[in-house]
Amino acid sequence: MIDSRTPVIIMARRTPITTSGRGLASFTATDLLTCVLSDLRSVLPTSLPTPEDVIIGMARGPGGNPARVATLAAGW
Repeated sequence: MIDSRTPVIIMARRTPITTSGRGLASFTATDLLTCVLSDLRSVLPTSLPTPEDVIIGMARGPGGNPARVATLAAGW
């Protein structure tokens, strides 16, 4: 049985990849992640509650908390 403490993966998305310093060099990890989360939010039913936690896997990043910043920028 699922309760409010059970983690649920609702959908998977990813950012594009490119060679370091090339096509996406002007975008931060937060910029790219905001696009992914905005897309995810646009396809989910509006009746779903706002997520309490968003966990993002990053292979490389600037440190800080890009998952929190991108989640807020995506409107959650």
